[in-house]
Amino acid sequence: MLIDLNGFKAVNDTLGHHAGDEVLVETGHRLRAVLRDDDTVARIGGDEFAVLLPTVATVEAAWDIAQRAGNALRRNYILSAGAAAVGGSVGVVVGCEGSDGEDLLRHADAAMYRAKSSGKGIAMYDAQLDTDRPERMVLFGDLRALLDTGDPDGQLVLYYQPQVRMADATVTAAEALVRWRHPDRGLLPPAAFLPAAETGGLEIALTYHLLRIAVAEAARWHTEGRPLTISVNVSANCLLDEGFVARVGTTLAEYRVPPGLLRLELTESAMMSDPTHALTVLRQLQEDGVQVSIDDFGTGFSSLSQLKRLTADELKIDRTFVKDLAADADDAMLVRSAIDLAHNLGLLVTAEGVEDFAALTMLRDLGCDFAQGFALARPVPADRLAAACDEAEKTASAVLLSTAAGNVGGSGHSTDAAVGA
Repeated sequence: MLIDLNGFKAVNDTLGHHAGDEVLVETGHRLRAVLRDDDTVARIGGDEFAVLLPTVATVEAAWDIAQRAGNALRRNYILSAGAAAVGGSVGVVVGCEGSDGEDLLRHADAAMYRAKSSGKGIAMYDAQLDTDRPERMVLFGDLRALLDTGDPDGQLVLYYQPQVRMADATVTAAEALVRWRHPDRGLLPPAAFLPAAETGGLEIALTYHLLRIAVAEAARWHTEGRPLTISVNVSANCLLDEGFVARVGTTLAEYRVPPGLLRLELTESAMMSDPTHALTVLRQLQEDGVQVSIDDFGTGFSSLSQLKRLTADELKIDRTFVKDLAADADDAMLVRSAIDLAHNLGLLVTAEGVEDFAALTMLRDLGCDFAQGFALARPVPADRLAAACDEAEKTASAVLLSTAAGNVGGSGHSTDAAVGA
C-alpha cells in the first residue's frame, strides 16, 4: 500500500514545520497500530508512507486493512500548536509470487492517485490502467511532477476558442482548451496527455490548475473592458471533491472576477453517473452565480427524466451531430430536437465543431443561440484572443447578418479537434 497524506502542506504552512514533524511521527504510530505484527510501515519521502503486507489471504482482506489505515488517519491530530485535520489517500496493489518490487510500487502509486482524485480515499490497482506504452508512463510522470511543483515555468497553457452569439454575430464567450508546452516534445494537444491524467488520477489537480489560469486571464480581460464568459472543462471527479465549490469561489474572489463570467462545462455522462449528488453541487455553484454547461450533449444516452432534474444554464451539442449537419437529414432532425428540448427547459444552446458556413446558417435557422468552430475561429493563445474575436465577429456578420449571406462560400473545415480539460 502507498499512502499520501492530505492536508499535510497546510499544517506545515499554518502551524510550522515542527507541527508537520509531529504529524509524520503520529501517522507512523497510527499505521503501526492497525497493522499486523508481520506487516511493515515506512516513510518513503515527504508525506508518503509505504506499507508492506507479506501475506494476505484475499483482495478483500487487503482492502479491509487499507480501510482501517484510512480511518485511523481521519481522526484529528492533536499537536502542540493546536489541532489539525489530516487525512490520507491509500493505493493498494496485491502482488503474486515473482512480482517485481518496482512494479508493485508503481502500481500502488497509480492507485493512490486515483484514490485521491475520486475523493473516495482508497483505490485498488486495476491492471487495465497499466497498459500504457512506456513513453506515456514517462509523460504521466512529467505531468505529475509539473502539477506537484505548481508548473513554475508555465508549461501548461490555455488556448481560447471564441463563441459567437447568433442573434447579433458578437463574441461574448470563449472556451478554454489546454495545451502543454513540453520542454522535450514541443506543443502537445490535450489528446496526448489527458488520458494519462484521467487514468492516473491527476484530473482534479489538473482541473484546479487550469481553472486558476482561466480565471486570472478572465480578470485581465474584464479589467481591460472586454469581459468574456470563459468556459472551463471540469473533470467528473471534481463533483465528488468536497472542496470543489469552495475552491471555485475562492479562486473567483482572489482575482475579483464576477461569478457570471465563469461557465463550468461537465459532460452529460459525468452528470448522469450520480444525478442526485451532481444536482446538489450544481445548484450550489449556480447559487454562487457561476454558470453551468452540459457538454457533449447527445453522447451520454441519458434519460430525459434525469436531464429534466439537472440544473444548468447551457447545453452544448456535440460536434458529431454538427459536422455533417447540412448534408445529413437525420443529424438535422436530432439537432433541431435538442435545441427545442433545451429551450423548453430554459437552457441556452451552443453548437460546437461548426466547420462550414452552411452548417452555421442552418444552426441559426434552427434557433441555436451560440456557435463555435473552425469556420469562425481556431483556438488561440490568450494574447491573440482579442484579434480572434474580432475576426470571428467579422466572419459571422458576413454569413449571418448580411442580406447576401446565402452567397457566402468557403469552409473552415479541419480535421484538428479542440479537446479541453
